[in-house]
Amino acid sequence: MIVKNEAQFLADCLASIAGLADQIVVVDTGSTDDTLKIAARYKAEIYHFDWVGDFSAARNESIRHASGDWIFWLDADERLKPDSQSALRALLRPEKKAVAYIINIMNRLADGQNYKLSKAHRLFNNHRGIIFEGRIHEQIAGSVGRQGGEERTSAVFLEHLGYGLAPREQALKHQRNLQLLETMAAENPGDAYAHFTLAQQYQLLGRSEEAHTHFLRAVGNNRFTAGMKASLYNTTAEVSLALGRIDEALDFCKRSIAITPKQVGAWFIKYKAGLAHENYREAMAVLEKIKKYNAELKTKPGLLSGDVLLSDDQLRLTESILLRKTGRPDEALNLLERIDTAFSGRQRVLQEISEICLELNRLESAEQALRTLLLLAPQDAVAVQRLGLLLTRRQAFAEAIVVYQNYLRIQPGQPQIVRLCAGLLAKTGQTEQAVQLLQTARPVLS
Repeated sequence: MIVKNEAQFLADCLASIAGLADQIVVVDTGSTDDTLKIAARYKAEIYHFDWVGDFSAARNESIRHASGDWIFWLDADERLKPDSQSALRALLRPEKKAVAYIINIMNRLADGQNYKLSKAHRLFNNHRGIIFEGRIHEQIAGSVGRQGGEERTSAVFLEHLGYGLAPREQALKHQRNLQLLETMAAENPGDAYAHFTLAQQYQLLGRSEEAHTHFLRAVGNNRFTAGMKASLYNTTAEVSLALGRIDEALDFCKRSIAITPKQVGAWFIKYKAGLAHENYREAMAVLEKIKKYNAELKTKPGLLSGDVLLSDDQLRLTESILLRKTGRPDEALNLLERIDTAFSGRQRVLQEISEICLELNRLESAEQALRTLLLLAPQDAVAVQRLGLLLTRRQAFAEAIVVYQNYLRIQPGQPQIVRLCAGLLAKTGQTEQAVQLLQTARPVLS
C-alpha cells in the first residue's frame, strides 16, 4: 500500500485482509494524522517515501520491500469482500512465469447504493520483474507483457468506497489528479490511455466539453483491447448524451454493445437516449435487457470494466418513470411505493409520487408526498407551490401561508411564492402584511 492521511479508512482495509497477508508493506508519503499508528497496530512494515508526483514511483518503492511470493495491492478506501478471502487464497500457487490476476472492483457511487464496476491487475507474483508504469492510474499490464507473463481472471472482489472524503479533501484530490493527468497527456500526446484517463477526470469534474474532446482523441488513437474499447465507447457516449448529442451517444452505445452485448452500462445510456428522443417503446425493450443483465451481475463477475450495477430501487424508479410516460400511472405508482424510504433518490421518488397522485386526483396522497418531500428538500420551489395550491384548494389558507412563509425564510424574494403568499394574506384580511411582503420583494418583482 501507499498512503497519506488515510486514518478514516485504513483500519477497515487492513482488517479485511487479516489472516491472509504474511507481510503488510505500507509506504507513507507524508501522513500527519493517525495513519501510521493504525498501520502499526496491524503489524505493518512502515517505510517513508518523498512524494515526487508519480504514483508508479511510490508503488515500485513498496514492491522493493515486499519479500513474499505474491503481491496483492490495495488502496486504503478499499476492502476485500469477506467471501473473497478463500477465492484469493486459492490463487496463491507456485508459478514458473509472471502471472497477474484481474480482480473485480465494486466502486460504490456517492449515492451509496449503485456501483460502477471495474477490473484491475491487483495480484501478481513477486520477483518476476513486474513493475508499475504511468505517472497516475498506474498499470502493470505493459510490464507483465514484456516479461512474457500471463493475465488471468478471478472471482475475487474488492469494494471501493471512494466517496467518503470531505468536500475540501475531495477537491484537493481532484486538483492533484488533474494536474498529473494533464502532464501525462502533454508528455504522451499520442497515447490513447493518457487521453482516456484525462477525459474521465474532466467528466468527474463536470467539464463535459473538455472530457468530450479527450475521449474523441482516445477513440481516434486507440489501440486498446476489445474490453477497453467498449469501456471507452461507454464513457464517450455518456458525455455525448450530457452534451445533448443524442445520435452520437447512440452510435457509441452501438459500438460498445457490438463488443460486449451482455452489459448494463451501454444499454442504460441507450435507455436514457431513448427517453430523450421520446422513443418510449424502444426504451421499454431496452429496460428489459438492463434488468436481465443487472440481475446476472449480482451473481457473477461482470464482462466489462466500467460497467454499472444498479440497485433494485434504482431500477424501480427508472421503470416507474417510463410507465408514467407511457400512460400507465397506476403501475408506476405501485413501483414507487415499493421503494425503500432509505433510498438515496428518495427526493425524486416523492416528486414522482406527488405528480402522479395529482394526475389521478388523489389529493390526500399528493399532499402527504409533498409534505414529506419538503422535509427533505425545503428549497424545492415547485413542491412549495403545489402544496400551497393544494391547501388553498381545500381552503386551508392558514396552512398554505405557513408553507409559503417557511420557504421565503430560506429563499426570500422568490417572485412566484411572494405573489401566492401575498394573495392569501390579502384574501384572509391580512392586508398590511401582504403589502409589506410585496414592498420587501419589490426589487425582485420589478
